[in-house]
Amino acid sequence: ILLSFQRMGLRSEVEAITLLGDRFEAQTKVNGCDGKTLNTVLRAVSMLLRPGDSSRNSVFDAASELILESGSPFLSKCNEYEVASILWSFAQAQCVNTGVMMKLADRIMENDIVGQCSPSSASRMLWSFTVLISLFDEEDENISGLRDKQFQLFQSLGGIMLSSQLTPMDCSRAMWAMAKASYPLDMAVFDHLAVRLAVDEMLERSSVRQISEALWACGRMSNWEGKQDKDMSMVLIPPYMESAKKYVATILARRDELSPKDVSQAIWSLGRLYLLADIADDFALLAEAVAPKCNGIEISSILFGLSRLGYTNAPVIEALTDRFTAPSVLESCSAREISTVMVALGNIQYRNPELFSVLSTALMNNIHSASSESIASALSAYEDVNIVPPRVLFDCWASEKLGITARHSYISQVVGDA
Repeated sequence: ILLSFQRMGLRSEVEAITLLGDRFEAQTKVNGCDGKTLNTVLRAVSMLLRPGDSSRNSVFDAASELILESGSPFLSKCNEYEVASILWSFAQAQCVNTGVMMKLADRIMENDIVGQCSPSSASRMLWSFTVLISLFDEEDENISGLRDKQFQLFQSLGGIMLSSQLTPMDCSRAMWAMAKASYPLDMAVFDHLAVRLAVDEMLERSSVRQISEALWACGRMSNWEGKQDKDMSMVLIPPYMESAKKYVATILARRDELSPKDVSQAIWSLGRLYLLADIADDFALLAEAVAPKCNGIEISSILFGLSRLGYTNAPVIEALTDRFTAPSVLESCSAREISTVMVALGNIQYRNPELFSVLSTALMNNIHSASSESIASALSAYEDVNIVPPRVLFDCWASEKLGITARHSYISQVVGDA
């Protein structure tokens, strides 16, 4: 019944879905369940109901009990497809359970199924585990153990991705997972995935989201390429750079399909890779067009990328900053996003005292969640545009983050010792 609901897209039938979920929970406690049935139910519920919807809790609670039950034969009977798909449903539903993550990871690495693991299942497993880890707070006591398990998964499943039997989704998701997890130990795998996705036939079958996420992954993985410079002839060019150029060309050719997230990921990646600055105008115009629909993260990513490309067109920058400082957007922005915008404006020497005042006020309102690096970067941005920073911003940095009376070279010249 749930599978039929999913195929018909009956998302509005929340009460019926909830009743079916409750019935499923009661049945599994009495009769148990096999992997295929559990996968079908979890997938249907995760696609019918939104993340955080309490109506889905009974189904995922029942699944968790089944997976975690001591001495239960359930997992030992699941194949690699079922294990990866069950974890995918947990990720899709944003349902975090450390025990379930560990159990499913251990199962897919067992000898009896890892040898038969397909590239699609390996990609799905790596993507799902990485998505779920990203939902944890960095201070969570479980994060260290989860990262260790994630490393083991990449070690066990990464080699499976060195295949010619890959779909666009396999490539994009595995690339995203490696980049999000900051896993640089198998760059040959990443290069292979990037090259496979860049084949014309693969790009034709890809969604723009898959291509933009692959491009984002290239930008993120460039962190591991050593010192970078705008003059790429002076540094070692990574193999995936040519693939990234093909992604960019495809994204531009399909610009009508782009969402604000796609545009922001693409521009952020262009800046991170110092790639194709000569087409910055094309992407800037796309950014200006989608700006009214962008959130704070997307605007900060766009401005970061454009600043790295040296883009200084004032009307476009103004449209982006107007959106970022809209109360509905700025109030939900983190200190890091605000600092990123200030640094980007400083990089292109966009001098606007009123704008900097609004941004620094918002930053100070988030001072308890701001890192000392974010505040120091904001102070540096003031110096770049030759505007005197508010004394209270420097005092906050010195007292809240350093616990001492400190001085910043530029501020000391203007306002004296803190």
